[in-house]
Amino acid sequence: MLPKSTQYRKQRNLAWLLYLLVSLLLFYLTGRAPEGSNLYILGTLPILALFPMIIYTCVLTHRARVEDHREFTEEMKRRNVTAESVSRFLTDKTIKGAKNAWAEDVLFWIFGVPAIGMGVFILFLMDDTSLATRTMGSIGYLAMAYVFIYLLLNSKKQRKLANLYALLFAASTQPEYTFPELASSASRQNAGPEVARLVDRNYMMNLEVEPREDRVRIVGFRRVPKNAYVCSNCGGASSIPVGAAKICYYCGRPLHN
Repeated sequence: MLPKSTQYRKQRNLAWLLYLLVSLLLFYLTGRAPEGSNLYILGTLPILALFPMIIYTCVLTHRARVEDHREFTEEMKRRNVTAESVSRFLTDKTIKGAKNAWAEDVLFWIFGVPAIGMGVFILFLMDDTSLATRTMGSIGYLAMAYVFIYLLLNSKKQRKLANLYALLFAASTQPEYTFPELASSASRQNAGPEVARLVDRNYMMNLEVEPREDRVRIVGFRRVPKNAYVCSNCGGASSIPVGAAKICYYCGRPLHN
């Protein structure tokens, strides 16, 4: 079964795909309708439906983001690391970018996706203008779609990778990794080059990458001190990092010395 965050994103993408297809069909029928025909009213339906679609999209995106945060928090608990130890490897560009992700979503769904539909509509459905004019107009809208879709999605992807590797380095028990070791630990074949790009593009910090040696070093490596606790409720043993919440991993009850 897919994680809830993935399900929300699939629902969102499917909704927009259907919206674009139906909109293009309605615009096509409107363009072929004779003068005085009531079919012209069909052309207003996609415009009227745009705002509800944006609201629906924002709701699904918010739910997916909440699930992402919950899963990330659970993974931090599983690896016995704190939010502070993870943030040590993340730059302001990554942290502030995550906080402003809602603005990227607004730009993405208001400008990016409709720009694709307009580009296709102008190129293939506007027969009353020359091919050169339609082509130039379509290129303009598709360029807008590139800016608001590809670039924003790429930024989101880089931040997601930065958080993934920050979590790995925060829980690390060794001060450095070779590229093969990092690929094995992260379960990503190109982990080494990815970390090098993240550092070079200012998404991650406190890491030294040696491309010639295929090696990544953790700056100021230190093992996070931990204390052992035994839960008085369930009897489970938990190893809690110093400064982290003293909560039993098994039953969720507070732990005491």
